[in-house]
Amino acid sequence: MEKRIVVSNAIHNNIYVAAPNRVGKEDATNGSGYMTFYGTSFVADPWGEIVSDAQTIEDEIILAEIDLHEKSTFLLFSIPIVFHIT
Repeated sequence: MEKRIVVSNAIHNNIYVAAPNRVGKEDATNGSGYMTFYGTSFVADPWGEIVSDAQTIEDEIILAEIDLHEKSTFLLFSIPIVFHIT
């Protein structure tokens, strides 16, 4: 997974995005080897900042605090059409 693509989706859609991924290897279903998963799960905010991210070495749980009031205030005063509707 390419972080820049996921982060750009968060910015473009003005939303928080959680991008999960696991760590380790798994046998391929057709018996032709295995697939490797590299972890690096993360959460990006609507401004493109990584709020929380995981490592690639072992399984871990990440938490991210999301301030929905901050996001709604941002939307209200930064997008003219939303300002005129309310």
